[in-house]
Amino acid sequence: MTTHNKYPLQQGQLDNFCGIYSLINAFVYLYDKRLKRRPLKMVLISAFTEKWPLEELIRYGMDDIQMDHLIDRVVNRGYYSVNFPISVTKPFARRKKWESQQIMREMERFLASQTRDGTRLILIGTVEHWSLIRRMDATYVYFFDSAGFKRAYRRSYSLREGATRYLLIPTCIYFLTRMEEI
Repeated sequence: MTTHNKYPLQQGQLDNFCGIYSLINAFVYLYDKRLKRRPLKMVLISAFTEKWPLEELIRYGMDDIQMDHLIDRVVNRGYYSVNFPISVTKPFARRKKWESQQIMREMERFLASQTRDGTRLILIGTVEHWSLIRRMDATYVYFFDSAGFKRAYRRSYSLREGATRYLLIPTCIYFLTRMEEI
């Protein structure tokens, strides 16, 4: 038996749970080891299935409306909001006219303004994947990602569809701050 063409599957190749993983990883990153991950995963899945069938999540992943629902139901209410408080904002959702570099600068400014390392993240959704941005510099965007992505070129993000590798979707960009920092 030859094994040279066999590769293990990674999260997201079959289940499209990257949105769920990104929210769990946000809690893990912001609150370190105090969080029990499996119960949070079940709460997030349960919140999703309040409004949509699980099959939809498995087949297609989630959009910003579904992410908003999970944030509202799990991050902003109940056990997790009391024990692991996170402030969530969507700074680019209301205004219609943005430029790609303007969004990238604001994102970098948000991350750079944290008073302690590990207290701010950006949750970002593209057409293909939800991920967390932990840091940015003049060249790269650095991830805390469930699929193993480490970094991407800053210039690979654009508001123009097809212009770059990643499409910036203003309604799919969330600023997350550990509440103790605010």
